[in-house]
Amino acid sequence: MGLENIYEHYRDSLNEVDQVLIKNSTRETELISLISQYVINSGGKRLRPLLTIICADLCGINNKRHINLAGAVEFIHTATLLHDDVVDESKLRRGNPTANHKWDNKACILVGDFLFSQAFQLMVTDGSIRVLDVLSNASAVISEGEVMQLSSIANLNLTFEDYKKVITAKTAELFAASCEIAPLTAPIINEDHVKLMHEFGLNLGIAFQIIDDAIDYQETSKMGKNKGDDFYEGKVTLPLMIIRDECNFDEKTKLQNIFFNHEFTQESLEFIIVLIEKYNVFDKCFNTAKTYMSKCTEILAHFPDSFAKNALKEIIEFTLVRKY
Repeated sequence: MGLENIYEHYRDSLNEVDQVLIKNSTRETELISLISQYVINSGGKRLRPLLTIICADLCGINNKRHINLAGAVEFIHTATLLHDDVVDESKLRRGNPTANHKWDNKACILVGDFLFSQAFQLMVTDGSIRVLDVLSNASAVISEGEVMQLSSIANLNLTFEDYKKVITAKTAELFAASCEIAPLTAPIINEDHVKLMHEFGLNLGIAFQIIDDAIDYQETSKMGKNKGDDFYEGKVTLPLMIIRDECNFDEKTKLQNIFFNHEFTQESLEFIIVLIEKYNVFDKCFNTAKTYMSKCTEILAHFPDSFAKNALKEIIEFTLVRKY
């Protein structure tokens, strides 16, 4: 099928979402419009709103309520990107200068807050308390996930369960919400669909972030960001946890010293890359992500064959092959 065909099939709906984003991010205060639209148009795949659109199609919903809600999802995502880049002091995202690098931190934090408020206005306009509950809870959990990650900086003793909690909160919860809100817009809500879509999005989001964390140690061109950004920021992600658990005594001692002394240098990164290659870390991350994708595939078996079902299968495949 291919991603291009999926985007083309849902082009009209995605264009409607874009109109929602433009309408609700255009303000008389020019800086709000400039920063908002710079980030919104910075080359993202609109994956989260696309999931809302596809899941609505999968569940046989065509009443258009999901369009505004897909816009709310993208506003939440964009707001978190603005805040994340300030916290991480990032200079590059998707191959372009970050908004905070192009303007300044204060403006980006305030515009991020503005976008959160716009997301909530769209939820209120929709009028569903359950939708509001799902998306507001996801927003709160995302913020908690960022704080959890900040608290675990340079903690080489992080367990996989702790890591999973972080990536579930900061990434997977919004994926889950993006999928779950679709069946909540049905005239008669199918509770089985709501549960299945939540679980699908959650597992997809966990796998997506695991692959993302592995890609960070690959070439810059893979993600439009600098190689090793997570390492330079002291983030302990799955690639580091794997080499921590598998390396020999001398390698582990050096690794522990790097994190204990916060020696996040180019030389230290090169040492990490050697260990990642030595212990076949990329394939191990891929296999871990694949276990969550298998759960996604099992969930889709509950739905009849359709373009939407095949589209979600294609997105599963896209998520996994991003490492190449």
